[in-house]
Amino acid sequence: MHSARKVANYFLEAAAEKGKGLSTLQLIKLVYIAHGFMLGKHKKPLVADRIEAWELGPVIPDLYHQVKHYGRGAISRKIDEDIVSKEFSAEEKTIMLGVLDTHGHCDGLRLSALTHQKDTPWRKTWEAFGRSAIIEEKLITNYYKKFTLNKKQLGLS
Repeated sequence: MHSARKVANYFLEAAAEKGKGLSTLQLIKLVYIAHGFMLGKHKKPLVADRIEAWELGPVIPDLYHQVKHYGRGAISRKIDEDIVSKEFSAEEKTIMLGVLDTHGHCDGLRLSALTHQKDTPWRKTWEAFGRSAIIEEKLITNYYKKFTLNKKQLGLS
């Protein structure tokens, strides 16, 4: 498991290599989605941070507070310069790059809408417990294990 900041730095670096910038909302959702696929495919969490149900979907509070000052604009630099984001396993890198490839073209609101669909971990948590409730890892695992990183299956083609 890694800090959400470390995973976020990996996404920021990978996106920059592709000539893309990521907004606050995009980054938070991409980290969450990668965490979900890691749980669903490998039964191992990607991030150690808690994930909460907020109005715009799943949020990692610590990560949000690190990048919220960018607003809707692209995040222009790594979260913490001293966090090395290269220390990931091959399966973690595959998941993160797969999520960037399949979801990186979506804006933050589109990614948020994906997390709001019926039977998602966010929706179940939001409806049962409301704002700021922790989204249980078991819900995330059970939801993401039924998906692959295929654009067509995810309705993103």
